[in-house]
Amino acid sequence: MLLWLVGGGGMERFWAAEPERLVLWLALLCVALTVAYYVIGKVRPKPGPPEPTASQWLTEFDELHAKGGLSDEEFRTIKTILSRRLHEELKADEQKDSNE
Repeated sequence: MLLWLVGGGGMERFWAAEPERLVLWLALLCVALTVAYYVIGKVRPKPGPPEPTASQWLTEFDELHAKGGLSDEEFRTIKTILSRRLHEELKADEQKDSNE
């Protein structure tokens, strides 16, 4: 059947064919598109949950420090690192807002 379509006069012969053949070809096309959509959906990686922001991390570590899970020195170190990251996030947000 594929040779019939590809053979001489391809599209003219296709559209001049009996309605049953047109329906068959359209059904095959729909099945092929459905399978392709399904396969692409399975292969494409799923987006994971977004990474917490620096302020969210800081809140969690503050609670952990308050419960005694972190020493003062550990908490200060974490705060220093996260404050730099928070500053970078705020700077990026300002640039994003100014571009819009």
